[in-house]
Amino acid sequence: MNGSKRAYALLKTWFQLNRIPHALLFLGVKGTGKRELAELFANFLLCQHTKNILVPCYACKNCLLFKASTHPDFQEIIVPENKIIKIDTVRAVCEWVNTKPQQSNYRIVLLPALEYLNGQAANALLKTLEEPCKNVLFLLLSTNKHLIPATLFSRCQVLECKVEDDDSKIDDQQLAAIKEKLVTLQQLMVGTIMPHQLVEIWLKDKVEEVLTQLLIIWADLLKLFYNANSLLDVEPIQYELEIFKNSLKITNNLQEAWVVWNTLIKAKEILHLTQPNESLLLENIAIKIYRLA
Repeated sequence: MNGSKRAYALLKTWFQLNRIPHALLFLGVKGTGKRELAELFANFLLCQHTKNILVPCYACKNCLLFKASTHPDFQEIIVPENKIIKIDTVRAVCEWVNTKPQQSNYRIVLLPALEYLNGQAANALLKTLEEPCKNVLFLLLSTNKHLIPATLFSRCQVLECKVEDDDSKIDDQQLAAIKEKLVTLQQLMVGTIMPHQLVEIWLKDKVEEVLTQLLIIWADLLKLFYNANSLLDVEPIQYELEIFKNSLKITNNLQEAWVVWNTLIKAKEILHLTQPNESLLLENIAIKIYRLA
């Protein structure tokens, strides 16, 4: 799975936190291992005797059925020779996912080329993604996000698979930048600065980098709430993260924390798909976090 280390780590985290998105978009050029990773995740979720997180046993009945491409709870949408996936194919799959799983807890669909859906097929899939059924998982693959309708893209959790993933670990420079953002968040929580002042500080950096750093902070914050400390990406600044965590007014179901997470994800998608007012984009995030003080 060359180039999929970060995506692999995210899948492990989502499973451990019991927060698996209903639609995963594996995005990357050929040779990055996106299909292999998607199939591994499907196999793992269907396995009856998993050895570890993302490690199927490969020997149980479900694993053998998956290997033979005959598992009743897994379907792959085959791309036709003309590379146009039509609405009838998608409708059939969408009807299938609404039925009860036969031998596992999931109904899983693999679509190896999301960009090959025609307009009607894309709309049919969108309707299903907008109202997902419980324990249904769509594993969607694509080599080019610009060929995917914005409405579909916004309904997926994107996993970027890169040719080289040597930068998957956070280096000292990135860690220092993340720590700076964490310090500004702490200042916001104690009232030293207000949301609009925080935005002015953030705008000194590239907005995409700011969003990435905030996502890393918030992902690790959620891990702390779920006592998954061993999975932290910013372990060297765990102490500072713990202080920030203790300053937040979060209920037991963590609903407020997940609202901020979803806002960050949405902001990054908006940044990629449109040309938004960056100041307003960041201010919306800052205000949501400030309300947790």
